[in-house]
Amino acid sequence: MRFISLRGKYGKDRYVLVSDSDFKKYSLVKVHLSQRGYAYYKLGKKSVYLHKEIMGNPNNCVVDHKNGFPLDCRRSNLRLANKSTNGINSKKRKNAVTSNFKGVDKCKNKSINQYRCRVTTDKKSVHIGYFNSQIHAAIAYDLWTYDLFGDRAVLNLPIVISSGPDKRWED
Repeated sequence: MRFISLRGKYGKDRYVLVSDSDFKKYSLVKVHLSQRGYAYYKLGKKSVYLHKEIMGNPNNCVVDHKNGFPLDCRRSNLRLANKSTNGINSKKRKNAVTSNFKGVDKCKNKSINQYRCRVTTDKKSVHIGYFNSQIHAAIAYDLWTYDLFGDRAVLNLPIVISSGPDKRWED
């Protein structure tokens, strides 16, 4: 893995991480940082995003960063996805104010002092249930999303899901 220094208004003191096999090609162009946090370079008037080009510019797919970090463009960190599965790997939105967890929100009915848990899959919202605390709703969300999406799911409390039996010591 190698680092390439970014340029432009947003790229000062920032770097993009690429695989050794891609370093020579992309170190020869001026790589910039977009407002949304992605590395790109200009080809004429067109912006070419590194993560998309590294994966071969797929037409009907999006390129997902496994670790959620858009400046990690190593081939081992990129995978093809559709919009639905790419959304699974997203973090909680910062503008959501009724809860601290993804998939959890405060009930709008003021007389019910509970938190609602729901999971979105295939453009459909699936209601999981109502819970007395954010933590219980977050755990329910984590269990459902992990069951549905496996390693692609971004969990609220990953330690709860991964605290099963330790498989390292099995033969």
